[in-house]
Amino acid sequence: VHLLSLEDKTLTKTVTNAINPTLQVLGDPQRILQVFINLITNAVAASQEDPSIVLESQLQGKLVVLHITDNGEGIPENIQSKIFEPFFTTKPTGSGTGLGLSLVYSIIEEHKGNIRVVSPMNKDTQSGTCFSIKLPLYQHERL
Repeated sequence: VHLLSLEDKTLTKTVTNAINPTLQVLGDPQRILQVFINLITNAVAASQEDPSIVLESQLQGKLVVLHITDNGEGIPENIQSKIFEPFFTTKPTGSGTGLGLSLVYSIIEEHKGNIRVVSPMNKDTQSGTCFSIKLPLYQHERL
């Protein structure tokens, strides 16, 4: 969030980071950072009017579950199965390559995790999207 706010000062008001800093996953910090940058950037773009993005975490057994939730227009059900495919985009020609979510998916898989999308989050307004990521918990071995 801090890194992205250097480019867009409004992000500090837009993004609520409620991730538990004591939960750790084993992996490449730069690759995991790419995942968050992509998902937060997408969430901001999807939430044009008064954006609100919430980052949360929880522990489920030996997994860390991360949620990136926005209040945007949501992802139509008929394209949800395609969003992680390379070169799939809903953006106008010249505005995106369609590689962002494909890259996110690959990075999560490399880290022995999984990612899924739930949209809409708010059934009444048919809006909002949540990307849920599950990654193995890093457990420090005690000697």
